[in-house]
Amino acid sequence: MPQCSWPLHERITGWAEDRFQPDLAQLKRDVPQLLARLSAGSSTRQLAAAVLPHMALAIHAASSALAVNGRILACTGMKLGQARGWQHIAALGSEGVPARDCSDATFPVRLAIGGRQRAEAWLLLGPRPDGTLYGSEDMAALQSLFPALQAALGSAAERETVGAKIRAHDKRVRKDILELSSRLRLLESQLIAVPAGPSECRRICFANGK
Repeated sequence: MPQCSWPLHERITGWAEDRFQPDLAQLKRDVPQLLARLSAGSSTRQLAAAVLPHMALAIHAASSALAVNGRILACTGMKLGQARGWQHIAALGSEGVPARDCSDATFPVRLAIGGRQRAEAWLLLGPRPDGTLYGSEDMAALQSLFPALQAALGSAAERETVGAKIRAHDKRVRKDILELSSRLRLLESQLIAVPAGPSECRRICFANGK
């Protein structure tokens, strides 16, 4: 196929998505722009809370959650405590947790962000309001966003790690300063409490110009 036909194919595909899958087309436009705005200074929790509703709305998920390093950071359609009580959260990525499990009423669909082998982030999806799950077009639209989402979450996690180290260092420095100030005050109080002998009195008087 000639290379000049690829732009035409992309335009036709984009038109078809806008015409027949407007929610998915809008999702693929909005989320990258949102990540570009937020990734420079947002935390992993803020990123998850901002992006997740767009994903859930586009595929009409009744509930959803985004987990990073075994901890659910944000959810839709349920309370955060309920999402964090999901029975399979500790086993994400293991052989015992399949990508789809229709017997799981909470999150029957689990998508690894960045690849299942070394996934640190997961998109967890509940069923649609009518109880159905998702087609290949829904999954493809979501997964097309994963590289940008993974990069944004990774950058945010690095900032949080650096920030935690800086805060820990500052805490140690403040503790050292407080300990040094306490020792100086104690030393001053001890010096004041020591009676001055004749020679010390003469030195003090000489220093005062007497």
